[in-house]
Amino acid sequence: MSFMDFDDGYIFVVDTNRYAGNFEREMCAFMTGILGASGVGAGEAAKFFEDLGLTSKEDQTLNNPFADLVVQIPRDSECCYSPCCVWSNEIHSIAIFFRERPPGELLAIMKERARQFCKGNRIVIHGFRLLKKQSMYVEEIM
Repeated sequence: MSFMDFDDGYIFVVDTNRYAGNFEREMCAFMTGILGASGVGAGEAAKFFEDLGLTSKEDQTLNNPFADLVVQIPRDSECCYSPCCVWSNEIHSIAIFFRERPPGELLAIMKERARQFCKGNRIVIHGFRLLKKQSMYVEEIM
């Protein structure tokens, strides 16, 4: 997974006890209502909209609080775009990409929905992290 085109922004990470590649897109959809190009997680996104009372397609488009914050990045060499990926480290993690820092109330929504998703799928959450990615140039001495 390459996210080199994702120059600046934030990454919300959920650390779990299971390999996130088996559920990262479904969990992201359940937490944010956002799907990638593959459409995986449509049922979970529908549950997100139902829980938030966004019943019409127009409501879902105009009133999803995550719609303008989540960034779709290339998931593979065919450029299948996705709002999330498996975050590689010693813990099994899912990463969701954001254009800017999500406000506190949206962070709280994501944490609570992550807990709901994991409880229903027998996944243990080890923690949450918010990472800031910054690209910068450093002057070299000539």
